[in-house]
Amino acid sequence: MGRSATREPDCHPCESICGRWQPISARLMGRAGLRSPESGLPPAPQAALKLLVCAWVGTCQVKFVADIFASFAFYLFFFPLLLLLSEVLLTLREAMVIKVFIASQSGSTAIKKKQQDVLGFLEANKIDFKELDIAANEDNRKWMRENVPGEKRPQNGIPLPPQIFNDELYCGDFEAFFNAKEDNGVYAFLGLDPPPGSKEAEALAKKS
Repeated sequence: MGRSATREPDCHPCESICGRWQPISARLMGRAGLRSPESGLPPAPQAALKLLVCAWVGTCQVKFVADIFASFAFYLFFFPLLLLLSEVLLTLREAMVIKVFIASQSGSTAIKKKQQDVLGFLEANKIDFKELDIAANEDNRKWMRENVPGEKRPQNGIPLPPQIFNDELYCGDFEAFFNAKEDNGVYAFLGLDPPPGSKEAEALAKKS
């Protein structure tokens, strides 16, 4: 009576590869005097070998677990970091303030009128601004003169108030402000988003 063919149970590819390498590794360890060839590898090297082979072949649960870990790492760390970064940028944008440099003790009636026109417009439209007096504060005078671009200076090189900045970004002088107001583009001139329903917002919507 012939022998019935015995079918080896299905094994994972990693188990098969580890099984082939185990005798070779055991013999090597036996020659080194660490383990006898018959006893096989100790549990720790067996587990380490299996883990390395599985990671190399990429057919066992190690790759799946790595993918799951990467997904959790993204949602637990990187996604909140992106949200935090967006909040910081939004806060910085909101923190930017319009600076208007004026001279409270100017003897020029024209300069006083220009200053009043700029400040009155900002107040009427509820635009936050900071009024900086160059007559009462030498640091304000120095900062204004140093930060007005050279091509925007008058022929004598000394810019006169009012000078308008968005934080440290130069917007322009009164003439530029007046022209922007006439063209319904003051918010763009100030580097601000126009409020919904304003003429400037409607004009931008038509252009887009």
